[in-house]
Amino acid sequence: MSHDLNDKYRNYKKMTNRLIKEILKNILSLLLFNVSRLFPRDKNLWVFGTGKNPNESQRYLYEYIKRKHPEIRCVWIVKKKEHLEYTKKIADEAYYHRTVKAIKYMLRARVFLTSYGTDGFGVFHLHGGAIMVRLFHYIPIKAPNRNLKMKLYKFRNFLEILSGERADIAVASSEYDKRFIECQYGDLVKEIVITGKPKSDIFFEKIDRDKLIKKWIGSDITFSKVICYLPSHRINKEKSDIEINMHLRDDWNEDEMEKFLEENNAILIIKKHPSYHKENESLKKGKRIIHLPTITNTQDILRASDILITDYSTVFVDYLLLDRPIIFTPFDLDHFKRVRGFFFDYERMAPGPKVTTFKSIIKEIDTYIKNPEKDGELRRSIRRIFYKYIDNKSCERVTAEILKRL
Repeated sequence: MSHDLNDKYRNYKKMTNRLIKEILKNILSLLLFNVSRLFPRDKNLWVFGTGKNPNESQRYLYEYIKRKHPEIRCVWIVKKKEHLEYTKKIADEAYYHRTVKAIKYMLRARVFLTSYGTDGFGVFHLHGGAIMVRLFHYIPIKAPNRNLKMKLYKFRNFLEILSGERADIAVASSEYDKRFIECQYGDLVKEIVITGKPKSDIFFEKIDRDKLIKKWIGSDITFSKVICYLPSHRINKEKSDIEINMHLRDDWNEDEMEKFLEENNAILIIKKHPSYHKENESLKKGKRIIHLPTITNTQDILRASDILITDYSTVFVDYLLLDRPIIFTPFDLDHFKRVRGFFFDYERMAPGPKVTTFKSIIKEIDTYIKNPEKDGELRRSIRRIFYKYIDNKSCERVTAEILKRL
């Protein structure tokens, strides 16, 4: 009981300190947002905010607009300096958010697109008079971070609305997704449209898997099966990496896994969540166990994989579009339920085996290699809950919703 209370107190203290900082930031944003209303807007200038990760829905919508709407000028606003070089590789124009050019384009753009809210464009709220489109980078399974009963949150929400945090359009993939957005964001969204997430479209495109993976692993290893491990984001560090990550636990046997992969002509790709990007820097590639940098495009990893292993990450919802096997590793399920919780019944809605030992992980991988259709009907039934559309037209539908509001 005391352990539970300590967890809750630490989380409450962190949230409170974070909220105070955000309230002060929103007071400044309120001033900047209203000043930015004075500037004329160009309907053919759209800006894309990288937020925490440039490889989210905004990237795929950007690529679609560049192909289909050449009359629209697309400019990226980069929040984190470490993402600037990478963003310049995928975009014609990209600027760090504190530069004069970035500020100029934000004051002139008619459309702002981000997966993370106004924070996706850095600290300046300069979209007064523009259309803010929130694409969201995931379909939720975990409970909201917010404690909606806290008065501080309600006050912060009020300031966020005044300072332009409210999105004009929010994108959902289904009625389920729409209900979550209404629950978590409520007053911060004016209208929710069910179009599908732009990043879903790529799952319906052809991929040169061998070429893509060879670029990652840089070796001549042959393989016919690809397994990926993508663990979830954590909002606290009460549990150590050794406890929650499959490849760091006490019962993990690297040699045995390498042998198993060799026998099955397979490779295992591991990519930790971007919030742990510094921890990945010291990891080295094994022969058939490959650690990828967290900036690596998750959608590409999913497309290239035959089997996904995860714990509570929403990547499993993306992966449902491919209708391929999923193995769940809820090593700390009871703790996770206490600290974060779920938006639904995890045991019922996670369509695959739940395993917590190295031996059982090997067993389930072997089962799925031999019979990938196992649990297929369950996966497809859960997919129908998360997706209204199972096609490659999400970008088209989102763009149409924006254009008719200009």
